[in-house]
Amino acid sequence: MSKDYYAILGVKRDATQEEIKKAYRKLARELHPDVNPDETTQERFKEVTAAYEVLSDTKKRQIDDIVSPKTKVIAMAGDEAPQANAKVMWDTKAQQWVIYIFDLPTAPSDKDYQLWYVTKNAKISAAVFRPDDQGRTVLKLTLPPDALSGLAATAVTLEPKGGSPQPTGKFYLKASI
Repeated sequence: MSKDYYAILGVKRDATQEEIKKAYRKLARELHPDVNPDETTQERFKEVTAAYEVLSDTKKRQIDDIVSPKTKVIAMAGDEAPQANAKVMWDTKAQQWVIYIFDLPTAPSDKDYQLWYVTKNAKISAAVFRPDDQGRTVLKLTLPPDALSGLAATAVTLEPKGGSPQPTGKFYLKASI
């Protein structure tokens, strides 16, 4: 589980680079080993420095924002299409999914792919989509309350154009939750 670097520096998640720098400098002055040689304070100084190293680097900050302590990563594997795969980034606090799908075969013109939430009692349509020419797409979804109760799996099927009320096709991607 990653650390909450924003909390360590005492800044909001939407803090500017200048606000992050200012917070780090203030804490570094207070916690620096030359000023405060206590071992606990030195550990806190290291933690603050590590947080600043991540949040001051745009690329590292973007990665940390995706994989935060409240994020669960689910890997979807190809079934009907073994080369296909996907990663579900689940923000468990906001109950939002960002799904990165790769290498799905091109769907026939009369078909669409459909993503499903699979609960103990139902299969709930989450999205109908068509990937690009390379079999890729990104989906951003908020989980509905009826999907949260007993959510056991997620799957992608190939369905008639526009989607289906229930899965009728084979599983192209699937994952247990």
